[in-house]
Amino acid sequence: MIQKIKEKIIEELNINDPFGITHMPFVFYDKNNKKCLLFDIKCGLSWHLFCFQNDELFKINTPNVNTYISECNGMVYFKNGLYHLTYTLNDMTVSHREIMHATGKTLKKLSWQEGLDYEIGLVNEKYICAGYISRPNRKGGIIHFYHHNQNDIKSCINDDNKIFTITTPWHFAKMGFISNQQDNILVTYVPDFEMINGEGTCLINVPNKTVQEIKLKNGDAAYKASIDPITKECYYAKRHSGFEVRDIQVVQENEYELIETDKIVIKN
Repeated sequence: MIQKIKEKIIEELNINDPFGITHMPFVFYDKNNKKCLLFDIKCGLSWHLFCFQNDELFKINTPNVNTYISECNGMVYFKNGLYHLTYTLNDMTVSHREIMHATGKTLKKLSWQEGLDYEIGLVNEKYICAGYISRPNRKGGIIHFYHHNQNDIKSCINDDNKIFTITTPWHFAKMGFISNQQDNILVTYVPDFEMINGEGTCLINVPNKTVQEIKLKNGDAAYKASIDPITKECYYAKRHSGFEVRDIQVVQENEYELIETDKIVIKN
């Protein structure tokens, strides 16, 4: 899949060398149970959300796209005849982030809801998460988990509906889930200082309240990782030299392990 995507980028976007411009992978299976990838491509100064589906590469038709807005943290699931897509809009002109959510019969035609005024979050069939990459005074990130039990996602965010909260002493960078496994949430953390391969992604099982970290055996950091529920492959954004020079890589199930960690903590 990764090689096909690179070929499409060269052919359709007129980019001679796609090295270092792919980021934030999210593996999912569509309504026909076909494997797809939602991910970012660097476009000028920003990262924009694309999809690879049915051997076709296309841009997600998001609102308010311009040179200084990046679209991060994309994820999608299919339910009741509709795709449900979420991403985080990052307006770099005013340092503002907003969680955007849309539904549609196809991923090429989506109806967008009013955004959520949070820095990082997640929407899947069972849960809605909302929080902040980092709290004031460098106390680390915080994200609240809520039951997704109403159509209006904003209405789900209230104390009576909260399941638990996760924190990290560092920062949060991305959320996701394993496709068709709504209970298995993936959360990426990053240190608040420059540290080569210091970032990582943790797997949180909500009902069991367990946290495990993805450890790649090749020595890379599992940055903004996504796991294929069928093949168990792990997709991640490999870090190269230079600011945000990222490239989507994939390793097989036997090339990583899940280990216990205290990088992310669950609090009631």
